Amino acid sequence: LAGRRLTVELLLARTDRGSESTSGDLSVSDEGGDRVCHTVEDRIRTGPKVHGETAIPTGRFRVGLRTDSPKFQHYYERWDWYRGIPHIQSVPEFTWIYLHPGLDHRDSHGCVLVGFDLEEYTVSGDLNHRIRSGTTRPAFEKLCKLIYAELDRGEEVWITITDPELE
Repeated sequence: LAGRRLTVELLLARTDRGSESTSGDLSVSDEGGDRVCHTVEDRIRTGPKVHGETAIPTGRFRVGLRTDSPKFQHYYERWDWYRGIPHIQSVPEFTWIYLHPGLDHRDSHGCVLVGFDLEEYTVSGDLNHRIRSGTTRPAFEKLCKLIYAELDRGEEVWITITDPELE
């Protein structure tokens, strides 16, 4: 297969919408759909995007690494395995969208948070999800190491975001 570029496909399947958050499952579609982790994003809004408070649109986007993000520079000192933040690229109307650790929509700022476990909470009777404390950093490490390994092999990494309510 000389000259053919290989790709790895991540799938973020949104599963629940709340008044504050959108949760989902992130898997590697090339490996039979085994879940890597859960996700939490800002809520999906109809109408105009609200900066830092709106989930990204569905679609297929390339994932690269950003090594110079001021927000995540402290990760280099904190974790010896860290080599850059996974960056979801070319999202219409959005810039600097990352896959990163965090607990709830307040940590998201339009990005996708990752964790091994979710917990429920309610706001005015509406069910929402957040990442269970203690599970976000290990999930982030697992995801980063998977992405780093694929990029080191010269493969492209892509993420497809689906939402059954929008399809």
